[in-house]
Amino acid sequence: GFFNKKVCDICGGEIGLLGNRKLADGNLCKNCARHLSPWMTDRRESTVEEIRQHLMYRAQNQRVLAGVRPNAVAGADMKVYIDQNAGKFFVTNQTNWRDANPDVIDFSQVIDVQTEVTEHRTEEYHRDREGRQVSFNPPRYRYSYEFDTTIMVDSPWFNRIRFELTGDRPDRVGSDEYRYYEQQANALRAALMGAPKVQSAPQAPNLADALARAINQVAGAAMG
Repeated sequence: GFFNKKVCDICGGEIGLLGNRKLADGNLCKNCARHLSPWMTDRRESTVEEIRQHLMYRAQNQRVLAGVRPNAVAGADMKVYIDQNAGKFFVTNQTNWRDANPDVIDFSQVIDVQTEVTEHRTEEYHRDREGRQVSFNPPRYRYSYEFDTTIMVDSPWFNRIRFELTGDRPDRVGSDEYRYYEQQANALRAALMGAPKVQSAPQAPNLADALARAINQVAGAAMG
C-alpha cells in the first residue's frame, strides 16, 4: 500500500517519505539518485540493472576526472572546462567540480555543437497624470539576447548537454558583449569538433587563445 516502507533496490536502505525515485522495475533512494549524471533524463524508464551499470560508470568517471587538467574555460554560470591536451571536457556550474563529479566527455564522442540565440522583448511603461501605468506612444521595448548551447554526444547514458552560455545577457545585436558570446560559441564549436575537413585547412583554433582575445576585446571596449 501507499504507506508501506519502500527499500532502495540499489543500496538496500529504507526510503523515507517523499524520498522515493521510481524506476521502471523498482525504487531508488534520494542518496543513490544524487550520484546519477545530471544529464540523464530517462531515469523513470531505466531498470534497476541499468541504474547499477550507470552508477558503475559514474564511479569510473570519478577516476577519469582525477586525471583531467582543464586549460580553457567557456561560459558564464554553467561552464565548459576543456583539457585540450587530453582531448576531454566537462560541463558544470559547480565551483568545486572535482567533488561534483561532472561527466567527462571525449572529443571523439562529440557529434555536433550548436548555439541558438533567443531574443527576449519586454515593453517599457510610464505613469500618466493619473498615476496609471501606460504604454509609450509608439511603444518602447527593452531587449536581451540569450545564447543557448547544445552539445550532442555519443554516450550510452545521455545524448545531449544543453545549457545557457550567457550570464548577463547582451541588450543589443552587434554590441561588444553580443560579439563576445558569438566568439565564445564559435571557439567552443571549433575546439570540441576540430577544424572543418577542408584541404589545407588551418588547425582548430586554440580555445584558450580565442577566449582570451574575446575577453580582452570586451574589457578594452569597456575601459575605452
